[in-house]
Amino acid sequence: MRICCPPDPSALQSAFGFSVPSSYVGLLAEACRFRPAQPQSALEPVGLFAIDAAGVSAEDGTPYGYADTPIELFVFAWTGVDGGHVGFIVDELPTGNRELPVAEWYPNSPKGRLLGLDLAQFLQAWIGITESQDSDLAAALADRFSFGIPDDPAAILIDVSVCRDLAATPTLDGLGVELPSGTVDPEYLSSVTWPASDREDPHGWKGHLREASRRLARGEAGTALVLARNARHLWWRADWRSGRNVIRETSTVLSAAYGSLHRQHLAARVVSRTDWALEHVR
Repeated sequence: MRICCPPDPSALQSAFGFSVPSSYVGLLAEACRFRPAQPQSALEPVGLFAIDAAGVSAEDGTPYGYADTPIELFVFAWTGVDGGHVGFIVDELPTGNRELPVAEWYPNSPKGRLLGLDLAQFLQAWIGITESQDSDLAAALADRFSFGIPDDPAAILIDVSVCRDLAATPTLDGLGVELPSGTVDPEYLSSVTWPASDREDPHGWKGHLREASRRLARGEAGTALVLARNARHLWWRADWRSGRNVIRETSTVLSAAYGSLHRQHLAARVVSRTDWALEHVR
C-alpha cells in the first residue's frame, strides 16, 4: 500500500495491523503537502527516504526490514544509507492512537538505536542528527509538532535511553521490551553471560533456548522471550550455511512466548518473518 493523499487513518490501521499514532498521520499529511505527487520521497530533505504507509509488508509480500530486524520494530521509513530503517517499537498492541517509541536499525548491526519515545521527539532528534535544520521542511515539522531543533541531539538520545530502560527489560539488540510483572525474572537475566560474538561460542544458543523453554513451562514467558530474542539476535547467522536451526528453533520459542503474553500480532509475525527468511535469504 502506498501513501494516499490525504492520509487515511483506517487504511493505515489496516496496513500496519494497529492504530497508528495520530502524529504519524500528521507526518504523512506534511509529506502530502510538500510533494503531493510523490509523498513517499517528500521527507528526503530531513534524511528520511522511501516513506511508506505499509509497515508490515511490501506489496509483493516481502517483509519490510531484514531477517535480523527485531520483530517488534514496524518500519515506516528508510535512511537511504546501508539499508538503515526506522520504525515504531510495538510490544503491546496500542489502544487508541497513543504514541509509540521510535528506533533505528541497520542490517547485521550489533544493536539498534532508540531515537524517541514518540514521533515528535524522534523528528526533533533526527533533524539534529542529520543537520537538516535549515530546510523549509524541518521548519514546517518543528512548527507542526511544536519542538525546537536541539544544539546537541545526543542529549535527547540519552534521555530517551534512560526512560526506555525504566520501562523495558534490556535486550541485546538495544531496543528492550516491555513485559508484564510476574512474567520475567530480572535477577536471573542480569546474571546471564552472553559472548561478544557467535564465534566465541558457536553452539551457546542451544543452552539458552533450553533454559527459555524451561522458563516458558514455568510461566515465565517474559524471561523466555528475552532469552530467545537474544539468542536469535546473536546467533541467527551462525548456522545459516548448514541447518539454519537457530532461526527455526528461536522462532518456535518466540512464537510460544508471544502467544503466552497475548501478543498474537508478534507470534504471527515471527513465524512469517522466519518463513520468508528461510525461503529467500541466501
